[in-house]
Amino acid sequence: AGPPKHRSSRVPPLPTFVPQANHIMGKKDRPLPPAPAAGAPAEQFDMVFHCQLAHGSPTKQVRDFTNVKQLYESIAKAFGIATDDILYCTLNTHKVDMTRLLGGQIGLDDFLFAHV
Repeated sequence: AGPPKHRSSRVPPLPTFVPQANHIMGKKDRPLPPAPAAGAPAEQFDMVFHCQLAHGSPTKQVRDFTNVKQLYESIAKAFGIATDDILYCTLNTHKVDMTRLLGGQIGLDDFLFAHV
């Protein structure tokens, strides 16, 4: 005897739901909200991180960066130092801890320490 015979593996298509223009979450008497304008800029979230020099300094805020190079430039500008003076940055510790080196990701609640 061969393999057991199964019913057809073809699954019938699911019914398509097309919402009516006057139905929003069960409310029939409200109109649909207006569509966003095509050229309207998306709302931006201003990410601000706190930073100190590892050997001690006042806390500064750094922002407006999208990569590590720009982050170092932002830190240097905040402290009035040259970008090349920053050796590396650690997250959440001022100590020389290679397990806490700044890598590709920074959490929203991470505190940066620049080692110069």
